[in-house]
Amino acid sequence: MSEFTFAILIRETNKAKASSALRKLHVHSCLFPANGEWLAVATENAAESGAEQARYLSAELKTHSFYFIHAEDHGWHYDLFEHGERKGTLEINYETYDHSNPDHANFSLLKKLAVNEVALARLKNGLHARNAQGDDLLNSVEHFRQALGLETISWVSFDYMSTLSKDQLDEVGAVFIEPTNRKRFSADSIILGLYFNHQRVDGPMDFHV
Repeated sequence: MSEFTFAILIRETNKAKASSALRKLHVHSCLFPANGEWLAVATENAAESGAEQARYLSAELKTHSFYFIHAEDHGWHYDLFEHGERKGTLEINYETYDHSNPDHANFSLLKKLAVNEVALARLKNGLHARNAQGDDLLNSVEHFRQALGLETISWVSFDYMSTLSKDQLDEVGAVFIEPTNRKRFSADSIILGLYFNHQRVDGPMDFHV
């Protein structure tokens, strides 16, 4: 079975602050530490909306974020955001041994975020090689993870996290975040709704006791 990862990575260590921002997305999610500087998020619809969710969290928390995808048999991709603005993107295709323009990866910003500059240099050099070799591209995702200290971000998705036991979740410090309700009804609105609905069906409702 091949790895599929759909993860949002936030440069934030305050889980309560991140949880509050996540609830505003109105989507079920799982939050856990990726390392000492980054939190990882898996949302139930990350495959469709992960980039926009990463952009929102970057803006809401005024920090950097990645939307990171790795499909082991196909390739990998990231979008990098800073305070809600897309600052970099990279896509590697394992099937065609091709990749997007390295100039769009924003290696200058990656260098500021990196914890392992040697791994980052390997990623950059492999992409800038005139004829990138297959091994360079196949190993590029590991260079990326090592550069940011994100080696644990593998097999991360909401579906996968949902299969873990409580002990396994506790081991990685993971918590599930329930979305904030989109609508809240006051008691008065419920009574008025019943009143007008009753009017249409049975005629006027008598509120006198």
